[in-house]
Amino acid sequence: SASVRAEPRAGAKLKTKKSRGARFLVAEVTMNGWLCLAKEGGWLLAHERRGEDIHEVAQFIDDQDTMLAVPRHQPQGICCLEVVFRTGVPVRSAPERSAETLATRRRGEYVFAFAQTFDGWMRLAGEDGWMMAWSPEWGELLRPRPRSSVTHIDLWALSDAWSCARRRPGVASTGLTAKDVQDLQDLERRMAADAAKLLEQTERREDFADKALVATEDLSKGEPWLQRRIFAGLLSETVREGDTWLQELLPGFSHAWPPRVPPVPGDEPPEGEEEGDDAAAWAGGWGAPLEGLGVETLGPGFDPLDPDAFGGTQPLDFGGKKYRLAPNGV
Repeated sequence: SASVRAEPRAGAKLKTKKSRGARFLVAEVTMNGWLCLAKEGGWLLAHERRGEDIHEVAQFIDDQDTMLAVPRHQPQGICCLEVVFRTGVPVRSAPERSAETLATRRRGEYVFAFAQTFDGWMRLAGEDGWMMAWSPEWGELLRPRPRSSVTHIDLWALSDAWSCARRRPGVASTGLTAKDVQDLQDLERRMAADAAKLLEQTERREDFADKALVATEDLSKGEPWLQRRIFAGLLSETVREGDTWLQELLPGFSHAWPPRVPPVPGDEPPEGEEEGDDAAAWAGGWGAPLEGLGVETLGPGFDPLDPDAFGGTQPLDFGGKKYRLAPNGV
Protein backbone atom coordinates (compact mmCIF):
# COMPACT_ATOMS: atom_id res chain seq x y z
CA SER A 1 0.00 0.00 0.00
CA ALA A 2 1.00 3.64 -0.44
CA SER A 3 0.51 6.43 2.07
CA VAL A 4 -1.47 9.56 1.20
CA ARG A 5 -0.39 12.50 3.36
CA ALA A 6 -1.93 15.88 4.12
CA GLU A 7 1.19 17.72 2.89
CA PRO A 8 3.96 16.82 0.42
CA ARG A 9 6.49 15.68 2.99
CA ALA A 10 7.28 12.41 4.70
CA GLY A 11 6.38 13.49 8.23
CA ALA A 12 3.01 15.01 7.36
CA LYS A 13 -0.25 13.69 8.79
CA LEU A 14 -1.43 10.44 7.22
CA LYS A 15 -4.81 10.83 5.48
CA THR A 16 -5.36 7.38 4.02
CA LYS A 17 -3.67 4.58 2.12
CA LYS A 18 -3.96 3.37 -1.45
CA SER A 19 -3.88 -0.37 -1.98
CA ARG A 20 -1.94 -2.01 -4.80
CA GLY A 21 -3.79 -1.59 -8.10
CA ALA A 22 -5.79 1.44 -6.96
CA ARG A 23 -6.34 4.13 -9.61
CA PHE A 24 -6.64 7.84 -8.96
CA LEU A 25 -6.44 11.17 -10.78
CA VAL A 26 -3.47 13.49 -10.28
CA ALA A 27 -3.73 17.28 -10.60
CA GLU A 28 -0.11 18.30 -10.13
CA VAL A 29 3.29 17.03 -9.07
CA THR A 30 5.96 18.65 -6.93
CA MET A 31 9.50 19.17 -8.16
CA ASN A 32 10.64 16.26 -6.00
CA GLY A 33 7.99 13.74 -6.88
CA TRP A 34 4.89 14.16 -4.70
CA LEU A 35 1.62 13.63 -6.57
CA CYS A 36 -1.41 15.75 -5.65
CA LEU A 37 -4.60 13.69 -5.77
CA ALA A 38 -7.22 15.56 -7.79
CA LYS A 39 -10.48 14.47 -6.16
CA GLU A 40 -9.91 13.40 -2.58
CA GLY A 41 -6.92 15.65 -1.92
CA GLY A 42 -3.67 14.69 -0.28
CA TRP A 43 -0.19 13.85 -1.56
CA LEU A 44 1.37 10.54 -2.53
CA LEU A 45 5.06 9.97 -3.22
CA ALA A 46 5.66 8.56 -6.70
CA HIS A 47 8.95 6.89 -5.70
CA GLU A 48 10.39 6.07 -2.32
CA ARG A 49 13.74 4.94 -1.04
CA ARG A 50 14.11 1.70 0.89
CA GLY A 51 17.69 1.27 1.95
CA GLU A 52 19.78 1.81 -1.16
CA ASP A 53 17.00 0.98 -3.62
CA ILE A 54 14.41 3.18 -5.29
CA HIS A 55 10.92 1.70 -5.60
CA GLU A 56 8.20 2.95 -7.90
CA VAL A 57 5.03 3.58 -5.93
CA ALA A 58 2.75 4.93 -8.67
CA GLN A 59 2.88 5.02 -12.46
CA PHE A 60 0.76 6.65 -15.16
CA ILE A 61 -1.70 4.41 -17.00
CA ASP A 62 -2.86 6.82 -19.73
CA ASP A 63 -1.67 5.99 -23.22
CA GLN A 64 -0.80 9.60 -23.94
CA ASP A 65 2.58 10.93 -22.88
CA THR A 66 2.75 13.30 -19.94
CA MET A 67 4.43 16.61 -20.71
CA LEU A 68 6.10 18.37 -17.81
CA ALA A 69 7.81 21.74 -18.14
CA VAL A 70 10.43 20.52 -15.65
CA PRO A 71 10.73 16.78 -16.37
CA ARG A 72 13.62 15.93 -14.07
CA HIS A 73 13.75 15.48 -10.32
CA GLN A 74 14.85 18.61 -8.46
CA PRO A 75 16.78 17.58 -5.32
CA GLN A 76 15.86 20.76 -3.41
CA GLY A 77 12.16 20.37 -4.12
CA ILE A 78 12.08 23.74 -5.85
CA CYS A 79 13.02 24.97 -9.32
CA CYS A 80 14.36 28.37 -10.36
CA LEU A 81 13.18 29.59 -13.76
CA GLU A 82 14.03 32.66 -15.79
CA VAL A 83 11.37 34.69 -17.60
CA VAL A 84 12.46 34.61 -21.25
CA PHE A 85 9.38 35.85 -23.08
CA ARG A 86 9.98 39.34 -24.44
CA THR A 87 6.80 41.00 -23.13
CA GLY A 88 6.89 39.27 -19.74
CA VAL A 89 4.64 36.61 -18.25
CA PRO A 90 1.62 37.21 -16.00
CA VAL A 91 1.10 35.62 -12.59
CA ARG A 92 -2.40 34.16 -12.43
CA SER A 93 -4.58 33.38 -9.41
CA ALA A 94 -5.26 29.90 -10.83
CA PRO A 95 -3.74 27.69 -13.55
CA GLU A 96 -6.06 29.07 -16.21
CA ARG A 97 -5.56 31.76 -18.84
CA SER A 98 -8.84 33.37 -17.84
CA ALA A 99 -7.85 33.62 -14.16
CA GLU A 100 -7.16 36.98 -12.51
CA THR A 101 -3.78 38.54 -13.21
CA LEU A 102 -1.98 39.17 -9.92
CA ALA A 103 1.24 40.61 -11.35
CA THR A 104 3.54 40.43 -14.35
CA ARG A 105 7.12 39.25 -14.25
CA ARG A 106 9.41 40.92 -16.76
CA ARG A 107 11.95 39.23 -18.98
CA GLY A 108 15.13 38.40 -17.07
CA GLU A 109 13.46 37.99 -13.66
CA TYR A 110 13.79 34.76 -11.71
CA VAL A 111 10.71 32.97 -10.41
CA PHE A 112 10.52 29.87 -8.25
CA ALA A 113 8.13 26.92 -8.45
CA PHE A 114 7.62 23.92 -6.19
CA ALA A 115 4.93 22.12 -8.21
CA GLN A 116 3.59 21.91 -11.75
CA THR A 117 0.57 20.69 -13.66
CA PHE A 118 0.70 18.43 -16.69
CA ASP A 119 -0.14 21.20 -19.14
CA GLY A 120 2.61 23.73 -18.48
CA TRP A 121 1.51 25.64 -15.36
CA MET A 122 3.90 26.23 -12.46
CA ARG A 123 2.74 26.72 -8.85
CA LEU A 124 4.95 29.46 -7.42
CA ALA A 125 6.99 29.21 -4.24
CA GLY A 126 7.36 32.20 -1.95
CA GLU A 127 4.28 33.93 -3.35
CA ASP A 128 0.74 33.13 -4.38
CA GLY A 129 -0.10 32.38 -7.97
CA TRP A 130 0.64 30.35 -11.05
CA MET A 131 2.65 31.03 -14.19
CA MET A 132 2.54 29.34 -17.57
CA ALA A 133 5.92 27.94 -18.58
CA TRP A 134 5.12 27.29 -22.22
CA SER A 135 2.34 27.93 -24.67
CA PRO A 136 1.46 26.19 -27.95
CA GLU A 137 1.05 29.61 -29.57
CA TRP A 138 4.07 31.39 -28.09
CA GLY A 139 6.52 28.64 -27.22
CA GLU A 140 8.87 29.03 -24.28
CA LEU A 141 7.85 31.55 -21.62
CA LEU A 142 9.89 30.42 -18.61
CA ARG A 143 13.22 28.61 -18.84
CA PRO A 144 14.47 26.35 -16.02
CA ARG A 145 18.00 27.21 -14.95
CA PRO A 146 20.39 24.25 -15.41
CA ARG A 147 20.72 22.24 -12.22
CA SER A 148 24.49 22.48 -12.47
CA SER A 149 24.24 26.26 -12.01
CA VAL A 150 22.21 26.04 -8.79
CA THR A 151 23.52 22.86 -7.14
CA HIS A 152 25.34 24.82 -4.41
CA ILE A 153 22.73 27.57 -4.03
CA ASP A 154 19.96 27.30 -1.47
CA LEU A 155 17.00 27.96 -3.76
CA TRP A 156 14.56 28.33 -0.86
CA ALA A 157 16.67 31.13 0.61
CA LEU A 158 17.08 32.72 -2.82
CA SER A 159 13.32 32.49 -3.34
CA ASP A 160 12.79 34.24 0.00
CA ALA A 161 15.08 37.05 -1.15
CA TRP A 162 13.22 37.62 -4.44
CA SER A 163 9.87 37.48 -2.64
CA CYS A 164 11.10 39.98 -0.05
CA ALA A 165 12.17 42.40 -2.78
CA ARG A 166 8.77 42.08 -4.47
CA ARG A 167 6.87 42.77 -1.23
CA ARG A 168 8.32 46.24 -0.81
CA PRO A 169 5.78 49.09 -0.78
CA GLY A 170 4.91 50.10 -4.33
CA VAL A 171 6.77 47.22 -5.96
CA ALA A 172 3.76 44.90 -5.89
CA SER A 173 1.98 47.16 -8.39
CA THR A 174 4.94 48.33 -10.50
CA GLY A 175 7.21 45.27 -10.37
CA LEU A 176 10.96 45.05 -9.95
CA THR A 177 13.16 47.44 -11.87
CA ALA A 178 16.01 46.30 -14.12
CA LYS A 179 18.42 47.47 -11.42
CA ASP A 180 16.61 45.41 -8.77
CA VAL A 181 16.95 42.31 -10.94
CA GLN A 182 20.64 42.96 -11.56
CA ASP A 183 21.30 43.60 -7.86
CA LEU A 184 19.58 40.34 -6.86
CA GLN A 185 21.52 38.34 -9.43
CA ASP A 186 24.82 39.97 -8.38
CA LEU A 187 24.01 39.20 -4.74
CA GLU A 188 23.45 35.54 -5.61
CA ARG A 189 26.79 35.27 -7.41
CA ARG A 190 28.60 36.96 -4.54
CA MET A 191 27.05 34.70 -1.88
CA ALA A 192 27.76 31.57 -3.94
CA ALA A 193 31.42 32.54 -4.35
CA ASP A 194 31.77 33.42 -0.66
CA ALA A 195 30.15 30.15 0.43
CA ALA A 196 32.45 28.08 -1.80
CA LYS A 197 35.53 29.95 -0.56
CA LEU A 198 34.53 29.61 3.08
CA LEU A 199 33.88 25.89 2.73
CA GLU A 200 37.28 25.39 1.09
CA GLN A 201 39.20 27.38 3.69
CA THR A 202 37.50 26.03 6.82
CA GLU A 203 39.10 22.89 8.24
CA ARG A 204 36.51 22.09 10.93
CA ARG A 205 32.87 21.80 9.94
CA GLU A 206 31.89 22.61 13.51
CA ASP A 207 33.10 26.17 12.93
CA PHE A 208 30.11 26.81 10.66
CA ALA A 209 27.72 25.90 13.46
CA ASP A 210 29.73 27.95 15.97
CA LYS A 211 29.29 30.98 13.68
CA ALA A 212 25.54 30.25 13.45
CA LEU A 213 25.77 29.86 9.68
CA VAL A 214 24.30 26.36 9.76
CA ALA A 215 22.48 24.12 12.24
CA THR A 216 24.27 21.31 14.01
CA GLU A 217 22.31 18.64 12.12
CA ASP A 218 23.57 20.10 8.83
CA LEU A 219 27.13 19.09 9.65
CA SER A 220 26.41 15.42 8.97
CA LYS A 221 25.05 16.07 5.49
CA GLY A 222 26.92 15.90 2.22
CA GLU A 223 28.96 18.78 0.82
CA PRO A 224 26.29 20.14 -1.58
CA TRP A 225 23.77 20.33 1.28
CA LEU A 226 26.27 21.99 3.60
CA GLN A 227 27.34 24.53 0.98
CA ARG A 228 23.71 25.44 0.34
CA ARG A 229 23.16 26.00 4.05
CA ILE A 230 26.28 28.17 4.23
CA PHE A 231 24.92 30.16 1.27
CA ALA A 232 21.64 30.72 3.16
CA GLY A 233 23.46 31.69 6.36
CA LEU A 234 25.75 34.13 4.58
CA LEU A 235 22.80 35.66 2.72
CA SER A 236 20.92 36.37 5.95
CA GLU A 237 24.05 37.71 7.64
CA THR A 238 25.01 39.90 4.68
CA VAL A 239 21.58 41.49 4.40
CA ARG A 240 21.33 42.02 8.17
CA GLU A 241 24.74 43.69 8.39
CA GLY A 242 24.91 45.08 4.86
CA ASP A 243 24.87 48.53 3.34
CA THR A 244 21.79 50.72 3.28
CA TRP A 245 21.00 49.93 -0.37
CA LEU A 246 20.90 46.20 0.42
CA GLN A 247 18.61 46.67 3.39
CA GLU A 248 16.35 48.84 1.24
CA LEU A 249 16.29 46.14 -1.43
CA LEU A 250 15.45 43.40 1.11
CA PRO A 251 13.79 45.14 4.08
CA GLY A 252 13.25 42.79 7.03
CA PHE A 253 14.63 39.82 5.15
CA SER A 254 14.56 36.54 7.02
CA HIS A 255 15.02 33.02 5.77
CA ALA A 256 13.03 30.12 7.17
CA TRP A 257 14.27 26.59 6.60
CA PRO A 258 11.11 24.69 5.59
CA PRO A 259 11.01 20.94 6.16
CA ARG A 260 11.87 19.06 3.01
CA VAL A 261 13.29 15.63 2.36
CA PRO A 262 14.27 14.65 -1.20
CA PRO A 263 12.12 11.59 -2.06
CA VAL A 264 14.87 10.08 -4.18
CA PRO A 265 18.64 10.36 -3.85
CA GLY A 266 20.50 12.52 -6.30
CA ASP A 267 22.27 15.46 -4.72
CA GLU A 268 24.83 14.98 -7.45
CA PRO A 269 24.21 14.04 -11.11
CA PRO A 270 25.63 10.71 -12.33
CA GLU A 271 29.24 10.94 -13.41
CA GLY A 272 29.58 12.37 -16.89
CA GLU A 273 26.02 13.66 -17.06
CA GLU A 274 25.63 17.07 -18.66
CA GLU A 275 23.06 19.03 -16.69
CA GLY A 276 23.12 21.98 -19.04
CA ASP A 277 21.23 19.88 -21.58
CA ASP A 278 18.02 20.18 -19.53
CA ALA A 279 17.12 23.67 -20.59
CA ALA A 280 18.22 23.24 -24.18
CA ALA A 281 16.26 20.05 -24.69
CA TRP A 282 13.20 21.50 -23.00
CA ALA A 283 13.33 24.70 -25.03
CA GLY A 284 13.81 22.74 -28.22
CA GLY A 285 10.69 20.75 -27.46
CA TRP A 286 8.44 23.73 -26.90
CA GLY A 287 9.92 26.34 -29.22
CA ALA A 288 11.85 29.56 -28.75
CA PRO A 289 10.60 32.98 -27.62
CA LEU A 290 9.27 35.24 -30.34
CA GLU A 291 12.22 37.62 -30.20
CA GLY A 292 12.76 40.09 -32.99
CA LEU A 293 9.44 39.28 -34.65
CA GLY A 294 7.70 42.51 -33.74
CA VAL A 295 5.67 41.24 -30.77
CA GLU A 296 6.52 44.41 -28.87
CA THR A 297 4.71 46.49 -31.51
CA LEU A 298 1.41 45.11 -30.28
CA GLY A 299 1.71 47.55 -27.37
CA PRO A 300 2.82 47.49 -23.70
CA GLY A 301 -0.61 46.32 -22.56
CA PHE A 302 -0.65 43.29 -24.84
CA ASP A 303 -0.89 40.01 -22.92
CA PRO A 304 -0.23 36.99 -25.17
CA LEU A 305 -1.73 34.66 -22.56
CA ASP A 306 -5.03 36.51 -22.35
CA PRO A 307 -7.85 34.37 -23.83
CA ASP A 308 -8.92 37.36 -25.93
CA ALA A 309 -5.38 38.18 -27.07
CA PHE A 310 -6.08 36.96 -30.60
CA GLY A 311 -9.23 38.98 -31.14
CA GLY A 312 -9.24 40.61 -34.57
CA THR A 313 -6.57 38.32 -35.95
CA GLN A 314 -6.88 36.16 -39.04
CA PRO A 315 -5.57 32.64 -39.72
CA LEU A 316 -2.50 32.42 -41.91
CA ASP A 317 -0.90 29.31 -43.40
CA PHE A 318 2.75 29.72 -44.33
CA GLY A 319 5.44 27.16 -44.97
CA GLY A 320 3.20 24.37 -43.81
CA LYS A 321 2.60 26.01 -40.43
CA LYS A 322 -0.39 27.85 -38.98
CA TYR A 323 -0.11 31.42 -37.68
CA ARG A 324 -2.38 34.25 -36.56
CA LEU A 325 -2.03 37.54 -38.43
CA ALA A 326 -2.68 40.69 -36.38
CA PRO A 327 -4.35 43.76 -37.95
CA ASN A 328 -1.00 45.59 -37.95
CA GLY A 329 0.62 42.84 -39.99
CA VAL A 330 2.47 41.11 -37.14
